[in-house]
Amino acid sequence: MVDFSVLLDPHVGIHYLHYFGVVIALGSVFATDALNSYLHLRPSVAEYDAEVAPILSSMIWAGFLILSITGSLLLVQHPSIVQDTVFQLKMFFIAIIFLNGVFLNVWVTPKFQELSVNWSENNTRDFEIIAGLSAAVSVIGWLTVFTLGFIIANA
Repeated sequence: MVDFSVLLDPHVGIHYLHYFGVVIALGSVFATDALNSYLHLRPSVAEYDAEVAPILSSMIWAGFLILSITGSLLLVQHPSIVQDTVFQLKMFFIAIIFLNGVFLNVWVTPKFQELSVNWSENNTRDFEIIAGLSAAVSVIGWLTVFTLGFIIANA
């Protein structure tokens, strides 16, 4: 018989919720980037991509919220980690991810929805460069934070 009593330990539960947030956020980031890459191969999917993008964006923000709450709770349990250089670097990248996410939601997503109606007829080159750079910052930032978090957890 499986013993689930370990899940009743708040420390373990917070860790599992933190992992859950990683799966939601990082998975949604990869799904968004995959859809945007596919858009370059088949511009005809632009309208579909514009409909799905806000859903994936909401999932990323939900994952980010879960990670922020559980990360804060983990920080309360281990306040000395604030002195760790790797942790400080992780927080720097989290700030970059947050600011980039705001930019993506405030400028890129609305502009993409506007351009998606006539994607093949619009001159989207400048938009694609800016959105592509922002997407690259996003995925590299998330992978960096994930890697730094793995290093911290296994130190």
